[in-house]
Amino acid sequence: MRRDVVTRCVVEVNEAMVFGTDWWITFMLAHRGTNRITELTATIGGALCRGECDSREHATALAATMVERGLPRRAVKARTLRGTRR
Repeated sequence: MRRDVVTRCVVEVNEAMVFGTDWWITFMLAHRGTNRITELTATIGGALCRGECDSREHATALAATMVERGLPRRAVKARTLRGTRR
C-alpha cells in the first residue's frame, strides 16, 4: 500500500469572533453549495470553518481580504496542512 504526502492550503475562520460581519455571511452563503467550506467544530457562538484554497498564496490573499473586509485578524488564519493519502 502506497501513501502519498498531501499538502493542502486552507483559511480557517473562527466564527465566534466574527459575529455580525455581513461580509462573512455573504461569503458563506456564496460557498455553501461547494465542497470547499468545512465546519470543523460547532459551538453556540459559531463554528470553526475551513476554506480550501488552491495554493498558499491564495490562502494568504484570501485571509488578507477577509481582514480588510472586517473580520478580526485573530479570527483568520492561513494554514498549510500536511497529511497522507492512501
